[in-house]
Parts: sequence; C-alpha cells; structure tokens
Amino acid sequence: MAALAVDVDMTCVFMSYIQLSLYGVPAVVVHGNSLSVEEWSRWYTPAYVWGGWVFRQNLSITDRIPEDDLKLQELQKTELLNVLAELDKVS
Repeated sequence: MAALAVDVDMTCVFMSYIQLSLYGVPAVVVHGNSLSVEEWSRWYTPAYVWGGWVFRQNLSITDRIPEDDLKLQELQKTELLNVLAELDKVS
C-alpha cells in the first residue's frame, strides 16, 4: 500500500509527513488543492523513496507523472548504476 495525502494548509502537510514517516508508511504528501488540481510541493516519505515506489505507482492528483517523480526516478537509477558498478569492481 502507498498513500497519497493532499492538503492546502502547510501545517497539515508537515504533520502528515512526520506521522507517515515515523510509522514507515510509503506515501507522498502533496501541498496543493485537490479541487482545483494544483500542486505546490511534494513530500516523499523515506519508506516511499527507499522502497522504490516511484517506479511502481504514480501517486498524483492528476493523470500526468509529476516532474519531481521523474527527477526522483533518474536519481534512483543513477544511484543503482553506481552500486552495480561498485559490485562489479568487487567481484
């Protein structure tokens, strides 16, 4: 399970992010307005990033993949390639 939380109030975004992170829930917390389909910022919990959820499921209030998700995917691909290169050196 991966969760998507959306709120207009930044204080609620902070509270949601902290609670979901502490409980180890893979989630994306969006500071935005779900009625007007606006996103101002996205917060990824550690369980979401470390679990590779960005490759498994698109969590967004729109149908398109957010630019932040694409950047996170590229970053994780680069890190994975670096780890594989290090493993090649060891073996």
